[in-house]
Amino acid sequence: MIKLLKDGPWRQSQTINEPLSGTVEADVAIVGAGVTGLSTALELAERGVNVVVLEQKWVGYGASGKNAGHAAGSAVNEQLLMVKKFVGEDAIRDYVALLKEAVAYMDDYIDRYQIDCDYRSIASITAGTGKKHREKVRALTAKVKALGGDVTFVDEDEMRERDLPGAFNCAMWGKGGVYQPYKYVNGIRKVAEQKGVRLFEQSPVIDLKDGSPVILKTPEGEVRAKKVFLATNAYTPHLPFKALPRRKVLPVYPTMVETDILTDEQWSRIGWSGREAIVTAHAMIESYHPSATGSIVLGTLAPQIGYASSLNYEASQKVLATQEAAFRRRFPMLEDVGIQHGWGGWVALTTNFMPTCNRLEGSDNIFYAMAYQGHGIPKATLMGQIASDMLTGKDYPYRNMFTQKSMNWPVEPVRYSMFYALSGVSNMLDRLDDPLPR
Repeated sequence: MIKLLKDGPWRQSQTINEPLSGTVEADVAIVGAGVTGLSTALELAERGVNVVVLEQKWVGYGASGKNAGHAAGSAVNEQLLMVKKFVGEDAIRDYVALLKEAVAYMDDYIDRYQIDCDYRSIASITAGTGKKHREKVRALTAKVKALGGDVTFVDEDEMRERDLPGAFNCAMWGKGGVYQPYKYVNGIRKVAEQKGVRLFEQSPVIDLKDGSPVILKTPEGEVRAKKVFLATNAYTPHLPFKALPRRKVLPVYPTMVETDILTDEQWSRIGWSGREAIVTAHAMIESYHPSATGSIVLGTLAPQIGYASSLNYEASQKVLATQEAAFRRRFPMLEDVGIQHGWGGWVALTTNFMPTCNRLEGSDNIFYAMAYQGHGIPKATLMGQIASDMLTGKDYPYRNMFTQKSMNWPVEPVRYSMFYALSGVSNMLDRLDDPLPR
């Protein structure tokens, strides 16, 4: 049995701020203290804006503190490119440009603010595993490059020259990084508070009344703000006040596991001297990257959802065993390496698979940004600058993409059935591309 860590493996002892009590005023009130909320708070504070952040639990409680720690600058697959017919080529170009800019921005951001998060700037690759993947990945690389992506195709001979693990036979090679999620989000928190941001944890917003000012109520206090920014991502459908439509985003729960720390001898069996971060070319992707401590973090493969967007789901032993089985298939020479633990965290998807950043329809003072479609931390970091432009009345980049109209997700039971039916079809197609059982 694999040990399940409900709060993920990254969380360290941290001071949790006192909840809000009484009444405070702010230029901007931000709901949610993940990377999106805190990077926006930091950017606004540097522009002289009076900011209050309200967090229902603690900093990094959501996906910002529970993700795999992989910053991917070329996380584009065939499934994403298929939505071009619905959103247009300009939006897809914007998305590819956003990925490229976001990873470079995060790299600079960590250096600028001296955030200690075990960050390494490395290659991030989309790798083939089966024979059919060779042409699939070659074609994907050409498409992404034509859309402005900074990627190159690497064939099997060059994969061996670059000392990639033998399970992977080709790759779309791009830029990326790896980091420790809890250290990263709390590093942003530290700088934001130094800049004057007021952060109240254990302060769920239980009511919001639009107007001038907007009034946000918590169990013990209230904030009166000129503007409100919702950085609530997968938790948006369960906000206890009317904001975005409940079916605007779909909360999805990817699962990850972490191996034991490998010895030098065990590393020598697989190579991987560059310690690149790897995502496979499947529709239901597998992801692998070495951690700063010398373990291997892997995951995804079997994302789950809750009925009616419930957030009560926790990774089952069956799903965690699926992750371990993938590891055993790709690295049979590491049969003596165990799995330490597993965990998961909620991310958000829109129906058009585009992130969204906009003003709430019908309101002059409420804004939001969310739904990065996975591998979201670099995008959430850059969002601090983008959302700050929006909140201060400036035009902001990628606006055409961020404001694309997307349909709401279907009502239940259609949504639940559709998700798992599509997952089943995707797994079936993946098995045709990759002869190893999934």
